[in-house]
Amino acid sequence: MVTVPVKLSFLPYAEGGRVCLPFGSGYAPFLRTDLADHDLAVRLNDVPVSAEFGQEFSAELVLTYWGDRDYGPLSRGTPFELIEGPKVVARGFFLSEPEQS
Repeated sequence: MVTVPVKLSFLPYAEGGRVCLPFGSGYAPFLRTDLADHDLAVRLNDVPVSAEFGQEFSAELVLTYWGDRDYGPLSRGTPFELIEGPKVVARGFFLSEPEQS
Protein backbone atom coordinates (compact mmCIF):
# COMPACT_ATOMS: atom_id res chain seq x y z
CA MET A 1 0.00 0.00 0.00
CA VAL A 2 1.34 3.43 -0.95
CA THR A 3 0.34 6.41 1.16
CA VAL A 4 0.94 10.14 1.00
CA PRO A 5 0.39 12.67 3.81
CA VAL A 6 -1.68 15.64 2.63
CA LYS A 7 -3.29 18.86 3.78
CA LEU A 8 -6.75 19.48 2.40
CA SER A 9 -9.94 21.39 2.82
CA PHE A 10 -13.45 20.32 1.79
CA LEU A 11 -15.55 22.88 -0.05
CA PRO A 12 -18.81 23.90 1.62
CA TYR A 13 -21.99 22.69 -0.08
CA ALA A 14 -22.82 26.30 -1.10
CA GLU A 15 -19.56 26.29 -3.12
CA GLY A 16 -20.34 22.99 -4.86
CA GLY A 17 -18.94 20.65 -2.20
CA ARG A 18 -20.38 17.70 -0.33
CA VAL A 19 -23.44 17.80 1.93
CA CYS A 20 -21.50 16.14 4.79
CA LEU A 21 -17.87 15.40 5.56
CA PRO A 22 -16.54 11.82 5.21
CA PHE A 23 -15.18 11.41 8.76
CA GLY A 24 -12.85 8.51 9.54
CA SER A 25 -11.29 6.33 6.85
CA GLY A 26 -12.43 4.75 3.62
CA TYR A 27 -13.80 7.66 1.56
CA ALA A 28 -12.79 6.90 -2.05
CA PRO A 29 -13.00 9.88 -4.42
CA PHE A 30 -10.78 10.52 -7.44
CA LEU A 31 -7.78 12.82 -7.41
CA ARG A 32 -7.06 15.33 -10.16
CA THR A 33 -3.67 16.99 -10.61
CA ASP A 34 -1.95 18.71 -13.53
CA LEU A 35 0.88 16.15 -13.25
CA ALA A 36 -1.24 13.24 -14.51
CA ASP A 37 -3.22 13.04 -17.72
CA HIS A 38 -6.17 11.22 -16.10
CA ASP A 39 -8.06 11.21 -12.79
CA LEU A 40 -6.58 8.89 -10.16
CA ALA A 41 -8.28 6.52 -7.72
CA VAL A 42 -7.44 7.25 -4.07
CA ARG A 43 -8.79 6.48 -0.61
CA LEU A 44 -8.74 9.07 2.16
CA ASN A 45 -7.81 7.98 5.66
CA ASP A 46 -7.96 9.75 8.99
CA VAL A 47 -10.48 12.56 8.39
CA PRO A 48 -10.75 13.91 11.95
CA VAL A 49 -14.16 14.39 13.54
CA SER A 50 -13.05 17.95 14.29
CA ALA A 51 -12.74 18.74 10.53
CA GLU A 52 -14.98 21.49 9.21
CA PHE A 53 -15.85 22.69 5.73
CA GLY A 54 -13.40 25.31 4.48
CA GLN A 55 -10.78 24.53 7.15
CA GLU A 56 -7.51 22.83 6.27
CA PHE A 57 -6.58 19.59 8.04
CA SER A 58 -3.99 16.81 7.70
CA ALA A 59 -4.89 13.35 6.44
CA GLU A 60 -3.42 10.42 4.55
CA LEU A 61 -4.18 9.46 0.95
CA VAL A 62 -3.83 5.87 -0.20
CA LEU A 63 -2.90 5.66 -3.89
CA THR A 64 -5.29 2.85 -4.77
CA TYR A 65 -3.76 1.61 -8.02
CA TRP A 66 -0.10 2.58 -7.54
CA GLY A 67 1.98 0.53 -9.94
CA ASP A 68 -0.93 -0.14 -12.28
CA ARG A 69 -1.56 3.53 -13.15
CA ASP A 70 0.80 6.45 -13.62
CA TYR A 71 0.29 8.78 -10.66
CA GLY A 72 2.82 11.22 -12.08
CA PRO A 73 5.72 12.82 -10.24
CA LEU A 74 3.89 13.59 -6.99
CA SER A 75 6.03 15.55 -4.54
CA ARG A 76 5.83 17.92 -1.59
CA GLY A 77 3.66 20.92 -2.44
CA THR A 78 1.93 19.36 -5.48
CA PRO A 79 -1.64 20.74 -5.54
CA PHE A 80 -4.63 18.49 -6.21
CA GLU A 81 -8.41 18.39 -6.21
CA LEU A 82 -10.64 15.59 -4.94
CA ILE A 83 -13.57 15.00 -7.25
CA GLU A 84 -16.85 13.08 -7.27
CA GLY A 85 -17.82 12.75 -10.90
CA PRO A 86 -17.49 16.21 -12.42
CA LYS A 87 -17.76 17.96 -9.02
CA VAL A 88 -14.69 19.28 -7.14
CA VAL A 89 -15.32 18.60 -3.44
CA ALA A 90 -11.92 19.37 -1.87
CA ARG A 91 -8.57 20.96 -2.62
CA GLY A 92 -5.21 20.25 -1.09
CA PHE A 93 -1.51 19.62 -1.51
CA PHE A 94 0.97 16.84 -0.78
CA LEU A 95 3.13 17.14 2.34
CA SER A 96 5.72 14.69 1.02
CA GLU A 97 6.33 12.09 -1.67
CA PRO A 98 4.53 8.71 -1.73
CA GLU A 99 5.72 6.20 0.87
CA GLN A 100 5.52 2.42 0.58
CA SER A 101 3.99 1.01 3.79
